[in-house]
Amino acid sequence: MLVLPIAPSLVWAQQPVRLDRAVQCASCAPKLDLIQTLGDDDGGGALSGEPRFLLRMSDGRYVTAEYPVATRIVLFRPDGRLDRVVGRRGEGPGEFQFITAAYIDHDNRLRIVDVGLRRETVFDDTLGIVDIVRIPELMVHSVASGPDGSVYYNADRRTSEAVGLPIHTIAGGSVTNSFGDETAIQRPDAPWLGQRAMAPVDGGVWIARRTHYRLEHWTVDGQRLAAMDRNASWFEPYLMRAPITPGAPPQPWVTALQMTRDGVLLVVVTVPASDFPQRLDVLERRPDNVVYDLGDCSAFSDTLIEAIDPLRHKVLWSWRYKGCLDGLLGDMAYGYRIDDRGVPRIDVFRLTLPLVEPIDKP
Repeated sequence: MLVLPIAPSLVWAQQPVRLDRAVQCASCAPKLDLIQTLGDDDGGGALSGEPRFLLRMSDGRYVTAEYPVATRIVLFRPDGRLDRVVGRRGEGPGEFQFITAAYIDHDNRLRIVDVGLRRETVFDDTLGIVDIVRIPELMVHSVASGPDGSVYYNADRRTSEAVGLPIHTIAGGSVTNSFGDETAIQRPDAPWLGQRAMAPVDGGVWIARRTHYRLEHWTVDGQRLAAMDRNASWFEPYLMRAPITPGAPPQPWVTALQMTRDGVLLVVVTVPASDFPQRLDVLERRPDNVVYDLGDCSAFSDTLIEAIDPLRHKVLWSWRYKGCLDGLLGDMAYGYRIDDRGVPRIDVFRLTLPLVEPIDKP
């Protein structure tokens, strides 16, 4: 009988590697410098709520859409001033029903994902519409475009063959592959279980469940190459999100992933504020309960940025920021907050990473 050797990737797929508890460089820390604040006090540039996403176009303009609106996109100039607002509710060109995601494609074009109309509107750099593309029936959470041109949709697909699988590829208006979880879970009462942070790389994508600090590397055709669990007492995996009260701090949440040019995987995680519950504000006192103000994550959460060496399974450094960061944009980071006057803002920071021991290339 011929016995074939088992590929290392398949061995990894059976049992995730545990990342060391020890941080390799305890004194290493990135630097965050505020460079822009987006959102006017009034007028066309006023934000109505938390951003669904924030993208940066090749000319430096910022693009966002807000949770409560979802029928328009707002563009800001590189200096933070309003550029224009595009869209309104409707079904015609330049109109939207329910924007959930956006991405910059391999041809440097802005693509807006509208799950209400099941289509992507493709814009050129002048914000002219160059195409409208049909997409399958998916509840899209986010989209990531890789350096090799591959596009990954983090979405719920409620079909018998793909239920609970979080990552999908699309071609010709149809799903070509669904993958991203070896033990897929579908819970209608826990919709966040299908959400993933994504960091695309050549030939594949790194992903992490929001409620589980496990980093997984998948190929574009759906093979899991690696899996790493963060061995941290402050982040126990969970399924159901408990209500936030003074006695129940917010549970950790994997916010974003990004691969750096030198092969370091950055992981952004929101955690309870160091001075929680003092920063938790009361919104309303009712006879039967107290309602807390949870509209601004920065009011009760801090953010950890960790640098992971995926080849040696090391935590290179771990750094805590007092406030919420929502995402990474190359050498930038951004976070949503509500200022003292109740005005929604998006702060954009320059992110300077510390110099650490270089990673050995395979």
